[in-house]
Parts: sequence; C-alpha cells; structure tokens
Amino acid sequence: MNKKFGSLAVLVIALCFMLAACGKSESVKNVEMLIADLPALSMENYDELVYARDKIDAVKAEYNALSEKEKSQVENIDVLDYERLRLYQNEYKEVAIFIQYMNMNVDYVVSGNVTIWDNVGSSDFFNYQDNVLTVGEIGYDGMKAKYGEEDAFYAFWVAGYAVDKEYFGKNFDYFSSSKIAETEDKCKAYVQSIKNVEDSHETIKVVISLMVNDFSKDHSSEMDALQNWWIESSLYADHALNPSGSLNSYVSAVYVYQDNIQRYQKIAGY
Repeated sequence: MNKKFGSLAVLVIALCFMLAACGKSESVKNVEMLIADLPALSMENYDELVYARDKIDAVKAEYNALSEKEKSQVENIDVLDYERLRLYQNEYKEVAIFIQYMNMNVDYVVSGNVTIWDNVGSSDFFNYQDNVLTVGEIGYDGMKAKYGEEDAFYAFWVAGYAVDKEYFGKNFDYFSSSKIAETEDKCKAYVQSIKNVEDSHETIKVVISLMVNDFSKDHSSEMDALQNWWIESSLYADHALNPSGSLNSYVSAVYVYQDNIQRYQKIAGY
C-alpha cells in the first residue's frame, strides 16, 4: 500500500511539472533557454565584461518584455539575477581601476605641463608645448624628414628647452645623441600620457553611463560614490588637458582636485 502510494505521489509530482511546463508560453521557454545558455565567464577583464554585458542585457530585455504572469513562470531567474550581480561587481572594480589609471596619467600630464610652464613662462607655453608634442609624435628624425635639417634642429631645441631648460639653455648649437634620445623619451611619455587620459576618459564615460542606467536602483549609494569619484576625476583630466591662467593658480587647482579625488576614492572603497 505504501509503495503504491509512493509511486502515485511521484507520478503526481511529475505530472505537475509537466503541466507547469506545458502552461508556459514560448516566450517564457525562450527566456529560460537564454538564461541557461549564458556563458560561464570570469568577467575579470574588459573584453569579457563587454561580452558578458551584451549577453546579459539581451536576456534581460527578453525577460522585461514578458507579462508579469510570464515573469513569475521563469524558473531560473535567480541565475540571471546572480549573473547581473557579478556583472555589477566586476564592472565596478574595472571602472575603479580605469579611474585610478586615468588619474595616474593625469598626474603625469600635469607634471609635464608644470615643467614646460616653469621653463618657458605663460606667454610661450603653447608654442613650446606644440614642439614637445611634435617630438613626442614623430621624433627628431621624423621632424628632419618633415621640416628639413635646419628647422628641425631649432624646433627640437625648443622642445628640449621646454622639458630640460638647464641643458638646452646652455647648448643652443649642439646636443649629444644621448640627450636627443633622452628628450625624445620624455616627449613621447608626455604625449602617451595625454592619449591614455583621453582614451581612458571615453571608456569610463561609456561604462559609467551603462552602470548608472542598470544598477543605480539596486546599488544607489555605491553608484553615487563611484559617480562622484568619476566626476571629480573627469574635471581633473579636463584641467590637465586644457591648462589656463597662471602657473600658481593652475597648481593650486591641481591640489584641490587631488584632495577631492582622494576623498571620493576612499568613499568608493578604493
């Protein structure tokens, strides 16, 4: 009798699952399949995060298109919720790393600006900076090919004076090959830092916008902290890339930005 009852109970349960499955729309079944097919990713690098976001956003869009009754029938929704949580956590970490990287490069750009500014003065800053940027882009040999030997020599001296006034101020008619290489390295590092700031800024801007849209509701305080850190860092980057005013006012503003950034970074947990 007990065995018969047990068999009957199993049959009833099986029938219930079958009926439940039969009662699902194709849309519900499709969402469940999409969730089941989400790739197993570590999400520990930018490319994987982009790929994971595309997949998760696509599934979330399909889920959101369901009726409330259909949503309640999606049995593996907890898997989607878990993957979205992992996406949030790893994107937060990745953005934090990007902001720190950008700020490190902003510091280098600021240092280069201050060096040029201090060596040549406010009135000539941009003229000298143009030559520094040119050396950083194409080097001395590239300048000779573009401008000719004589003009390239003078333009290179201008760039050298901007980054190393002590040496080039004493060597107008000659500079050693080792000093050429050293000056090229300084100018290239300055140019590369500017590019790094610009590239990082655009990447962070895109990801932050996506995160605010997706996660502000469930993680409001964390997203507020991250946004405040990002906004101050963005203003600092703009200050570095667009120097103006006097050297003293420029440097004073740098200190304010750096203090604020440290404070917001700590609130953001980094």
